[in-house]
Amino acid sequence: MFNSVSPLSFLIKEMIFNALAYPFITVMRRIETQSRDPGMIPKRYYNARHCFGLMYREEGIKGLYRGFTSFSIGMLIYLTFVPMIAHMTSMRSPVFGYKEVDD
Repeated sequence: MFNSVSPLSFLIKEMIFNALAYPFITVMRRIETQSRDPGMIPKRYYNARHCFGLMYREEGIKGLYRGFTSFSIGMLIYLTFVPMIAHMTSMRSPVFGYKEVDD
């Protein structure tokens, strides 16, 4: 994978797309966690558009990006190590043509 794309450009692209997608992830989480059970968010959102509008009106842009710092740190770790480890293991795999040669 890193033969065609530099690791830094891959990381920057992924972090930009994660930053753009994060408000939608927040909306999805709020809709998924609303319930009548104790400890959960009470039912108040009808659909994703209603949830997005209500969050923006009540909390502003900060509400849509709540938790973004910890999400970014986790994604940075994930996006740094998983492709690198996958690349290293696939290069040494017999499936991809690597074969131990005994002399």
